[in-house]
Amino acid sequence: MQTVTFAREYRHKLDDLREAVYPPNVEIDVTDAVARAARTAGAIKAKPRTGKAKADG
Repeated sequence: MQTVTFAREYRHKLDDLREAVYPPNVEIDVTDAVARAARTAGAIKAKPRTGKAKADG
């Protein structure tokens, strides 16, 4: 399971007759397969980078 935030509406086909609809701007736990497919489709918001960059020198 992964927690993701959808950037836009995403429809994930469950079988020949059903699909799951995920609305935009919703943070939700989904299976790894749904997260992977939604990321491939460009429907997942990028996570903001955390932490600080190390300075050279």
